[in-house]
Amino acid sequence: MYQVILCEDDRRLCNQMNYFFKMNSARVVFEVVSSGEELIEKIKMGNRYDVFILGNMMRPYNGITIAKELRGMGISSEIILISGVDCFYYDAFEVEAFRYIKKPIDWTLFRKCMQQVIEKINTNNKYFYFKKDTKISKILISDILYFESSRRLIRVVTTTGDYNFYDRLDHVEEIIMKKSGYFIRTHKSYLINSEHIDKYDYSKVYLYNEECLPISENKRSSVRNEFLSYIDGMLCGYGEKVAK
Repeated sequence: MYQVILCEDDRRLCNQMNYFFKMNSARVVFEVVSSGEELIEKIKMGNRYDVFILGNMMRPYNGITIAKELRGMGISSEIILISGVDCFYYDAFEVEAFRYIKKPIDWTLFRKCMQQVIEKINTNNKYFYFKKDTKISKILISDILYFESSRRLIRVVTTTGDYNFYDRLDHVEEIIMKKSGYFIRTHKSYLINSEHIDKYDYSKVYLYNEECLPISENKRSSVRNEFLSYIDGMLCGYGEKVAK
């Protein structure tokens, strides 16, 4: 399922778009908010969306302003801007909007736009999927800090919370490495996302959330090489003082 949210104070357009998604896509969970403040509050509460559709004629915060705030929060989800005027194309480019759509909306073109944005999301392959009981859930790979294994229980620690499911960490590693080469197996019980490593030393890894995770003795050499490969040789400084 794809999470799509519309931020728009035009009630007529909100109703039209709600009808569009109800009739055209069973794979979309669609939400509506009427202000930028309400949208940002949802983000701060931990809600995550694949596509933001932003009305650009709202007051006091228009779609461009909201898009800039979303990008400033580190959100890389796709943004579609909707406006009654065409003078904001440059601003749309600046916030890396997927499309800039003029009102009144041509729904045939909008359907094509949604097909293309979902194709792009799938191509980016940025989700990790897991099953617990009968429910299949997904997590943004970029949000994952690490996986921790305890017997057959896998705990996924993310920037937005923890999740649990049953599997082998070897299998999780096999799946995640097909989608992202940024994960490092530092220990038989830990698989860490390099993007969230703040500091690294011989026997420990420190994450941005201030957690410290161990590096097992038999993996210290391989972890060092993988981490250096991740930072692509962009390393400065010496371990000891250099004689003048």
